Amino acid sequence: MSIRSVLAHEYYGHYMNADNEIWYTVDDWRDEFRASYDAAVNAPNLSDVERATLMRDAYDRAAAVAEAVEFTDDARRILYGDSFT
Repeated sequence: MSIRSVLAHEYYGHYMNADNEIWYTVDDWRDEFRASYDAAVNAPNLSDVERATLMRDAYDRAAAVAEAVEFTDDARRILYGDSFT
């Protein structure tokens, strides 16, 4: 991941969700999934490749713990382009 992707993950993922009602323990896959997913969708000034890398990271974290998470429309758009939404 690029430095901008990592910073987006930390800021738009973790920091911006600090006041969220849903809390996960440190290193919980759901917290990391949410951080990468939210960064991919919400962080400004990321390239298409950086957004796709963050989105893949999110879904890879779910797959690592054998959780089946369906792709959302945002995930499909970021990973495959507008024609797949």
